[in-house]
Amino acid sequence: MKTQILSLLVACAVLGCSSQPSQTHFYTLNDSNSITKNEKLDITKPLLLIEPISLSGYLRQNGIIVQKSQFEISVSNTHRWAERLETEIARSIQSSLLKNTDVYRIEIEANHRSKIPDLVLKLEINQFEIDNTHRRATVAGHYWLYDRDGILKSSRRFSNHENLTKNGFEHAVSKLKEVVIQLTSQILVDTTSLLPMDQSL
Repeated sequence: MKTQILSLLVACAVLGCSSQPSQTHFYTLNDSNSITKNEKLDITKPLLLIEPISLSGYLRQNGIIVQKSQFEISVSNTHRWAERLETEIARSIQSSLLKNTDVYRIEIEANHRSKIPDLVLKLEINQFEIDNTHRRATVAGHYWLYDRDGILKSSRRFSNHENLTKNGFEHAVSKLKEVVIQLTSQILVDTTSLLPMDQSL
């Protein structure tokens, strides 16, 4: 009997019978307690519309991407985005723009309530990851700005980084948020340069 019990304990140890399931952690790029200015729309302001964001294929999943070496990436099963990554990025850009400009009203296409935008932002993200090789958070891609007639007014490729100074996903996500704010600053410079002189003052 003792031999059977001992054998069972050994088997459980090998198979992980006593281990607890890993806890899943969810992260967001946005402050859930913040209230955006879009709740009080001023329809006299020019409209900047954020189109649905295009992601590279490997980013189209909820697990957070980690670059482990030059040629290896991994997807975390236990550290995940709270919403689809393209939604997280779009809302983060909208929130950051609203905090830094009173010139435009800014809408995401999914919530679009106005008929004709004055500017359309099209954004493609090729990298959005924790880069353990270089100890940094990386966001790279390309964006375009079109006027109300669909004419391309500005185009920019970008590759922005923030250094990781601590370990852990929470710190890394906060750095990814900072990189999105960097990107938003670039977009804001380009959108402001396209305004008529009397509105850009």
